[in-house]
Amino acid sequence: MSNQGDSKDVHVLESDPKRVDDAQDDLPVVSSSQKPEPKSLWLAWLYIFDWYPSHYSAEEKRLLRKQDCINSSNINHAYVSGMKEDLQLNGNQYSLFGTFYNIGYMLFEIPSMMIVSRPHLSRYYLPTMEALWSMLTFVQCRLQNEKQIFGIRFLLGVLETPASTGSMYIMSSWYRSDELFKRCGVWYISSNLGSMMGGYLQAAAYTNLNGVAGMAGWRWLFIIDGIISMPIALAGYFFFPGLPNSPKVWWLKEREQKLAQLRMKHDGVKESRKIGKRMLKRVFTHWHFYIAVATYVCFQCTSYATGQMALWLKHEAELHGTWTVQQINILPTGVQGVAIVTGILATNLCMIYPLWAVFAVVTTVLLFCNICLLIWNIPLGLHFAVYYLLGFTSCVTPILFPWVNIVMRDDNEAKSFTTGAMMTVGWAFFSFYPITAFPVLEAPRWKKGFTVNTILVICYGTLFMVGQFLWLRDEKRKKYIEDTSEEEIIVKDSTVHVENRGRNLEQSKFGMPPLPGFSDNSFRTRADLIRAGLELIIPLERYKSPGRARIKLATGTGAGFSEAASQLEGFARPLWIVADLLRLQSTGLLVLPNSSPIDFNSWSTGLKNGTNPEHEEYWGDVGDFDQRMVEMESIAYALLVSPDEFGFPDDELARRNLAAWLRQINSRRMPQNNWLWFRIFVNLALIRTLGASAEELKPIIDKDFETLDTFYLENGWSSDGLWGDDRKQADYYSGRTRRESSRKGIGGAAIPFGRSLTYRFAMSAFWAAAGAANIDLPSPLDHPGALKGMLLRNLRWWTDKPYIFNADGSLNIGFTYPNMYMAEDYNSPQSVYWCLKSFVVVGLGDERPFWQSEEQPHPLKTPASPQNIPAVAILEPPKHILCNTPEHHFLLSSGQSTTKLFKGREAKYGKLAYSSAFGFSVPAGPALSQLAPDSTLALSLDNGETWKTAKDTSIFEQPCESNAESFAGGVQGWAKDEHTGLVVSAAGAAGVVDLTQNFIHGPMEEAGFTASSRASWL
Repeated sequence: MSNQGDSKDVHVLESDPKRVDDAQDDLPVVSSSQKPEPKSLWLAWLYIFDWYPSHYSAEEKRLLRKQDCINSSNINHAYVSGMKEDLQLNGNQYSLFGTFYNIGYMLFEIPSMMIVSRPHLSRYYLPTMEALWSMLTFVQCRLQNEKQIFGIRFLLGVLETPASTGSMYIMSSWYRSDELFKRCGVWYISSNLGSMMGGYLQAAAYTNLNGVAGMAGWRWLFIIDGIISMPIALAGYFFFPGLPNSPKVWWLKEREQKLAQLRMKHDGVKESRKIGKRMLKRVFTHWHFYIAVATYVCFQCTSYATGQMALWLKHEAELHGTWTVQQINILPTGVQGVAIVTGILATNLCMIYPLWAVFAVVTTVLLFCNICLLIWNIPLGLHFAVYYLLGFTSCVTPILFPWVNIVMRDDNEAKSFTTGAMMTVGWAFFSFYPITAFPVLEAPRWKKGFTVNTILVICYGTLFMVGQFLWLRDEKRKKYIEDTSEEEIIVKDSTVHVENRGRNLEQSKFGMPPLPGFSDNSFRTRADLIRAGLELIIPLERYKSPGRARIKLATGTGAGFSEAASQLEGFARPLWIVADLLRLQSTGLLVLPNSSPIDFNSWSTGLKNGTNPEHEEYWGDVGDFDQRMVEMESIAYALLVSPDEFGFPDDELARRNLAAWLRQINSRRMPQNNWLWFRIFVNLALIRTLGASAEELKPIIDKDFETLDTFYLENGWSSDGLWGDDRKQADYYSGRTRRESSRKGIGGAAIPFGRSLTYRFAMSAFWAAAGAANIDLPSPLDHPGALKGMLLRNLRWWTDKPYIFNADGSLNIGFTYPNMYMAEDYNSPQSVYWCLKSFVVVGLGDERPFWQSEEQPHPLKTPASPQNIPAVAILEPPKHILCNTPEHHFLLSSGQSTTKLFKGREAKYGKLAYSSAFGFSVPAGPALSQLAPDSTLALSLDNGETWKTAKDTSIFEQPCESNAESFAGGVQGWAKDEHTGLVVSAAGAAGVVDLTQNFIHGPMEEAGFTASSRASWL
């Protein structure tokens, strides 16, 4: 599904993509996801000839033809790699040549596969190794003794490491599972074709070139090999495509490369990630590695077919003079002839008939051959037949390696390590197995060797069947999950179930959908938060811009800053959770389901484009008091927690652009309030991640801290800027303890007070930040379980508020329901994702105290609560009185305010009481019906013609008539607030109306305040 607007980029958000038959650059790139219609088992063999199925689009067929054309050049490479050099040496030296080759192969195979899996290296790595191989091939024509041969063979083993396993890895990265087997079969039999041609060339060289220019015929063979291979190696620099996400090769169009990437994504192949300890843990804790390696080791030790037949023929010639030298070279090539036919046939049949059935037939044939050779005294014709039937060994590798690539397609690094280990361990055994089981001195009747071979054939046949069973079991589990509309996300040692977004969601009673994964979340574990966080950001995928640097939701609010800054909000604010999730995914701790629409890497792409002045989605230069400074905080957080993914360590230009864009915050004027924290964050990121000079930026950080220190009031409270006539807003570093409560007892609700309430559960972000930073808090919050409880209870409180979501799953403007009047002039539709600050604890490992600790109850439910949290508390710095009751918590605010004309300012700061059990109303217009005087005393001085309410809760004097009415209560002179139970009195004529004092009369008396002290304090 394409992006909104003019996007040309690929988004996989829905199933059943449309087919594109005419490849036009302005159309979305899609791939066919349908499978061919099942055929009769009697006609299914025709699939051998069906290389470009009819259900593929024309564009996809063209791509496959290009890939197949390039892969055909591998035949020449395999032809050269498959040559056998018969130097006419005697004894076990012949076996030692192979042993030294195998040692080189074994030592470098896994590192080589790791290099092949790197997109930026793989494109040039294989041609380079081939060119070096060609040089050594020329060198071999001048060999003089066996010691030189040993060294050259070792180096050849090193240089050939990417040839076989690497080529299959590359093919598995371009071909889907229903295309892979037959192409691997064709590729693999080319090595047997090379062996056949090598035998013919050896015979021709021996006959026609022997003695030419004073060199033996076999020396000319190496010169011929080099002449063939070097041009192919050089051509590889221009034609070899590497991986689908490697830098684009010239013969591929951009949309063709996108199509190739999309085809692999549809087939469940994941993009490359970081290589590290986490990858090793994934490898060694799953069955795939052990089954694959053990199976290949057993097979590799039984694959010495051609050499055995050649030595048998040589033995027969020495005893009976039966065969000539030319015949000894030519007759064993029949093994490769059988290998070619069976290799193509078996791999094609794997895509038609059950894989286990095809493999069972191959194993049975090879078992029969080894038993016959163990018996030995069999007719000559059968002797030839079983040697030729050993060509069935060519079926095993092109079945086994693609099978491993398929079952591990969701983890490229583990896949490359495993296939590399298969070769390494296999060749490690093979390096000594021929000498031990098939020593040349015991040729040609190796009773010991054929006995062990028989056992090993049974072993690898059984191991493959076990692996097939485990794979099918895993596939059935995945199918069950899909059928029950759930998918698995693996988060370290735990499993999260995420609802399939394509199913019919349960509707709330008014038709507003809840958000599966959030609304039904228990919020108990780290995995729960990851699941909820994923579901919160999934709806944003469809609103990403083509360059991924901006996100714009469907609504509009008329924010007081530019549209570019507004769309930057949509990009930057999800980073509070995206940064940690991308780091977890890159290190292998988070594995998303194959069909997940989330593309975490797009945020890295967006950051690169948004800070690039030459890109059309550049976020723009930063001005004074610019909203972009706010969004820099979450970008800085991403740089600090996920530097490898967002710091562009391998892209110097992107790194410089990012640093230059962030540095603007140091040369622009900004409000002297909490914005200073944004600049501190940015400068820390510049130093720690982007390599900026600490000597240069530390003075700026120190100055900002000095300014922030001047905001400190007392008892842990700080104001948001200097406290004064223009600003009376305070925050307490653990003040939420005084406000935390619930609908039913102590269950998570916070007291809504002030502006920015549309940020919703950002009100619990303090607890997440305190847990992530592991700071020391006073009792009763000096335990990680207490912080955990405060955070998770509040998140649980939000789970039954389905109206906070739009129908597409995105968050809306409002508090517990959509309310555009809640939007401040600094709120765009994307601003609401500031709430994701509360998810920063997902970056903490499961072993950290925050997650290891049991969730503790609210302090009011602990035995020490009467001492720690009294029923009534005077909070002098913020000018609050906090009342704690079993039903709810409420604060009596008298002093916090702002002179800025924010929407509904008086209602947000000036009401007499704010409760955790109910919200408050905000005037929506000038009419009496829009007044919203809840928790407010309204007075009329003109018999109800006009009404007045307090601007804020402070003392003032106003003469009034004796017939003044209280609108709030409807009873002249007196009013009772139904929520608080407090009685409000309106004084008589010429009296003093002390609104705050009368309203809080009871609570303040309980706290021991006299009337005079109350007046002084207020």
